[in-house]
Amino acid sequence: MMTFVLYYNHQIKLKLLKYQPPFDIIMLEFERNTSNFNHHPNHMLLGLKIT
Repeated sequence: MMTFVLYYNHQIKLKLLKYQPPFDIIMLEFERNTSNFNHHPNHMLLGLKIT
């Protein structure tokens, strides 16, 4: 269930953001001005934990 919720929240297209997912807006802002971010947004994603 948690996987579904994370995926849904990542991919939902919001009317306020001109029907773009919030993550796309974050990536566009990162490309415009990287000084606003401490880390690359892609590095903060949850994924496979391979040890």
